[in-house]
Amino acid sequence: MRTIKTALIGTGFVGRVHLEGIRRAGHVELYGIAEPQIEKARQLGEEFGATRVEADYRRLLEDKNVEAVHVCTPNALHFPIVKEALE
Repeated sequence: MRTIKTALIGTGFVGRVHLEGIRRAGHVELYGIAEPQIEKARQLGEEFGATRVEADYRRLLEDKNVEAVHVCTPNALHFPIVKEALE
C-alpha cells in the first residue's frame, strides 16, 4: 500500500486526536502541520515527525506534496479551509 502525505490544520484537542490516528495508520505520513502558534506547530512537528510546519495553513495547501488534509480547527472555520483545500 502506498503512503499518503497528509497535512494537519489546527492542533487543539481534536488535532492531537488526529495526530495519534495518523501515527497509528501505517500508510499515512504526517507531511505538514499548520498552526498560528508556530512554536506549538514546531514542537508537534518534531514529536510526530512532520516534514513541514507553517503558521499559515495556505502555505501547506499550496504544496503539491499534500494529498490529504485534516481540518481540526474550531467548527466555524471548517468551511473556508475545506473550500480552499478543494480548490
